[in-house]
Amino acid sequence: MKNNEKYEVCYNMQAVVDSKYKFLVDFEIVNDINNQSQLSNMVTKIRSRFSDQKIITLADTGYFNMSE
Repeated sequence: MKNNEKYEVCYNMQAVVDSKYKFLVDFEIVNDINNQSQLSNMVTKIRSRFSDQKIITLADTGYFNMSE
């Protein structure tokens, strides 16, 4: 992953947790430098797994991307 104008061995982990028990529901490890294109992918995975439940998504501004 490119970091500070050099390449380093590192990863970016995306995680989804249950709001009541903070239980890890799903995760994905990617080589992307930022989170900007990760949110819709994770939401899609969770919606398919819990299609019978209402899903509320919360994310920080690091995920902001107009197309997401």
